[in-house]
Order: sequence, then structure tokens, then C-alpha cells
Amino acid sequence: MIIKQTGIHMKARFQKKGKMIPLVYLIVLLLFSTIASSETNIIVWHAYRGLEKTAFEKVLASYQEKVKQKGIVFTSYEIPYEELSAKISSDIPQKKGPDIFIFAQDRIGGWVQKGNIVEPLDEYIDGKIQNRFIKTTLKALTFRKAIYGLPINYKNIALIYNKALVKKPPSTSDELIAISQSLTNPEKKIHGFAYPFNNFYYHISILNAFGGKLFSENRKPLFTESTTAKSFHLLLKWYKNKNLLSVEPSGKIIKELFNKGRLAMLIDGPWFIGEISPEINYGVDSLPKLSDIDNKPLKPWVTVEGAYISAVSSHKKEAFDFINYLTGIDAAKILSFEGRQLSSVKALYRLPDIKKYPVLLGFRKQLFVSVPMPNFPEMTLLWAPATKALNDVIEGKLTPEAALDLAQKSIK
Repeated sequence: MIIKQTGIHMKARFQKKGKMIPLVYLIVLLLFSTIASSETNIIVWHAYRGLEKTAFEKVLASYQEKVKQKGIVFTSYEIPYEELSAKISSDIPQKKGPDIFIFAQDRIGGWVQKGNIVEPLDEYIDGKIQNRFIKTTLKALTFRKAIYGLPINYKNIALIYNKALVKKPPSTSDELIAISQSLTNPEKKIHGFAYPFNNFYYHISILNAFGGKLFSENRKPLFTESTTAKSFHLLLKWYKNKNLLSVEPSGKIIKELFNKGRLAMLIDGPWFIGEISPEINYGVDSLPKLSDIDNKPLKPWVTVEGAYISAVSSHKKEAFDFINYLTGIDAAKILSFEGRQLSSVKALYRLPDIKKYPVLLGFRKQLFVSVPMPNFPEMTLLWAPATKALNDVIEGKLTPEAALDLAQKSIK
């Protein structure tokens, strides 16, 4: 090979350990080095496991194939769920974290307040993208009128029932009570209905049905509203009916009874579905309306899992292009039909194949009357006093009014 170097023509050779290596090899090595250094590396953090992880990795591999010619390389890391939130808050501001991360909406307010964690997406999102999603799910990822993530899936509680014991799911709480009373037989260890009623997250559906208000105008927990006390009184009424809530509010016990065919109905979310025995023929339907208050619907909180872009990422445009693909219809088919996620994409529920997945449709039906879980920082102040008040009432230690008054006084 003849090259020109500083005005001198010469036959280029490279000497190493007594062997002559053509310069063309060196040029090739340098070329590959240059290509490698020009790669755009995108890091993704998630907490998926099992079917969800497999489906997500399939979507990521599909997108990687589409952009590989552009030199964009994606690497995903599974972070344990219990560690992910803390790592997001601590690592991203120090520029140690990912370009993209996947998490529920309840931390958005805290991330925005702390700063340098999550990037607002309004400049990337047009009306067409917004219209892709179920409105409730996009609202959940909005804080102070700015959109901070694209919704992938949602989780809400609904009625899960054994079709061998319940031919038609109840549409009202009176019907639920009647079915439960007709089936409950403690001697035979058969129970009509159960749910973790000592968990405030599950109680929210009753409180919201009453029109309960849990936060003041300045977003401080508010426990002294009369509607909150009314919701506690209704639960207490149910609790005293031993033919209604005859099962301890233990997830382990509820799962065991349902899988043995000894529990007819329960309230839980999509996370429970994976624990149901294949021998149980079950269905999912929306929660019954409350007969006590003119058949108003039970309104659980819905949590929405979103894809977010790091505020300190150097590849925000490339990151957005991926999360836009991740939340599109093609990815939704994989994540829902194979990963068993409840997609936030409206078009999925209009597909003919959706009829093959009645469980997805059952939770989707409940979403129509679900309320996004608040995403502002003060949410962290709610759980401990609310849970204590609820359990003090159930255990007969305090009246609803006294328990809630004590909860209010505990807020500083």
C-alpha cells in the first residue's frame, strides 16, 4: 500500500516482534475503534421479573434492531424493586444513573422537588401522542401541568371471583353481601368474600366512593373530613358481619383459600393473578357499587407505571424515541399479551384479539371509575397515620372519629 506522509512516498509497513504487518490492518483497527467510540449508549433501569421482564426484553431487542445502523446501543439493568426508587433519587443527580428508568407515578413530585432527576417531556409530545393513551394514565404522570413520563401500564384493584362458586359477579354491595352470606360456612371452611381490609390502600376505594378528601389545599394530609369517618363506619359495619368478612385480612390466607376453592370472591390487583392456581376457573370484574350511598361506584386508586428520561442524560432525544416506541401499539401487544400487563394504550382494547384476554378487560372496566394515586411529595406523610387509624377502628380501640382526630394531630 502506497501512502503519502510528509511529502515522502514509501511502502508502509508496521514492525512488531519481527513480523511485518500491513498498515491496512492497523487502519482497520483504528476504524473500528472510531466506530466504537461514536456509539450512543443508552442505559435503561427497570424492576421487571418473570413474564414482564421477558416481554420487555423482547420489545427492547426489536427496537435495538431498528436503530443498530445508527450506532445506538441499549443496555437494560434489572434493579430490585425495593432498591430502585432509592437508586433513582441518589444516583441520577450524580450522573451515575440511567438515561431511561421505569417506575410508578407516586414519586414524581418528590423527584421534581429534588431536581436533576426527571426530565419534563412536553417539548417532545404532541396531541397525537397524548391521544394514544387512556386519559387517566397520562394524567397520573402529570405534575404541575407538566408531563414527566409516558404511561406503559396501570394497576388497580378489582373483583376476582371463582366461577365455580359465583355464576354472575355482584353489581352492588347488597348483592355481594347476599352471595357471601349464602356461601359462607365456617364449619366447612368455605368463605364468600375476603380482602385485606386493614390495608389503607384497599380502603381508598370506599373512601373515594363517599367523596372523601385526604389532602388540604396546601397538600397536607387531612383526616377530619366527615366523609372519611363515614367510610370507616361502613367498613366497621362490614367487619361486624361475620358472614361477610369471615377471613383474616392476610394475603397469604386469602391466596390459600382461593386456590383451594374455598373462597368465592376477593378484591385484589393484577399482581394476584400470577398466584392463582391453574385449577381455578376465575374471572375479573369491576368492584360492586355501594348500595349504602345510592349505588355510587367504588373508586380505587390506580398506579401507573411510566417510562421516564433522566434529567442529566446526554441522549434525551434518542431516549425519547425509545420510550415513544415502548408505549406504542406494537410494544403494547407484546407487553400485554405476553407480559400480562394492563396496557395504557387505548387502541389495544379495540383489537379483536383482546377478547382472548378477559382478565385484561376486567381490570380495564374498573379503570373507568378509578382515580390516579396522588403523585406529590406529601403522599409519604399519609400512609402511617392512616393505616394506624384504620386498624385502631377495626380492633375496637377507638371510634372512627377519635382515630382520625388522633391521626390528624400526628401530622406536624
